[in-house]
Amino acid sequence: ATISKGYDSGASAAIAKPLDIRSALTISRIGRRGVDDSGEEIAEKLGIPVKSVSERRSAYRNIDLVLAGLGESRDLNMTLFDYPDDLTLLVLGTAGDFVWQSGFKKKFNDSNHFLDRYDTTSCQLAEWRLHKGVFLANVPSIGASRIDCLKQINDSSGMDPWRIGGDYDRPIPRRILEQHGVRRDKFGIKKNGSISNYQRYYFNDSEQQNDLKVFFELHGKRMPGAILGRFVDIIHYIRLKLAELLRRKKLVKVAESLRLPDYSDLLFVWANARLARNNYSLVPKESDLEPAEAQDIRTVR
Repeated sequence: ATISKGYDSGASAAIAKPLDIRSALTISRIGRRGVDDSGEEIAEKLGIPVKSVSERRSAYRNIDLVLAGLGESRDLNMTLFDYPDDLTLLVLGTAGDFVWQSGFKKKFNDSNHFLDRYDTTSCQLAEWRLHKGVFLANVPSIGASRIDCLKQINDSSGMDPWRIGGDYDRPIPRRILEQHGVRRDKFGIKKNGSISNYQRYYFNDSEQQNDLKVFFELHGKRMPGAILGRFVDIIHYIRLKLAELLRRKKLVKVAESLRLPDYSDLLFVWANARLARNNYSLVPKESDLEPAEAQDIRTVR
């Protein structure tokens, strides 16, 4: 199970604990400022062994598998951990932000549909999980098709003892964790998140890096150099933080407009072409083809 200082992952781990969870995966330090989002204390209170890592760019792995999902890198944090060689059930708190949140957004109240989301969390892991044999179990999504019933529970007076007010208030998971003995001040105070804040042009794997460079050149694109690459990283980081702030202020449309030309479409095509080439011998290596031939192959796909 993943676990942090937030509401959702901790409550999900507590719910799934009877399944004999082997370990709790947590990230102790996040981003350039070293934000502490470790859920180690919560895991220890739940009696679950902890595996803790620090988020750093050099530790990311299997970047091509993640990019093959949507061409985006925000779920790269899941590659920081080692997983068993056999099949793995990984318990997550994905979707808790609107299933358990107090003050549901109007569009959720009107539709009562738990699939009405504004982000693609975990979707980037579509190919990664298949190759790694990892089954993603999003606990808040279980039963979330009856979000109307969850809202009634969430808004009932019986949940008042577990309300703290503010924009980050989720009485249902708070009650679950506090009744498991986790102190109120140990979680759910400030939303951090551990998504990758980096742009995805530079990989730790030199072979992947060279392969991507050739792919870009075939499409008439140039990868940014080291200096420009660092600048793009900074701008990308600022954009993510600003978008997060705007969403908290319910300015979702403005947040969605803050986009950079990041070539995510090309990254998606490159990653999937690479996977096909490595898994099916009949698929030729695009870097060995003339641009016109490479275009013909992509058209057939």
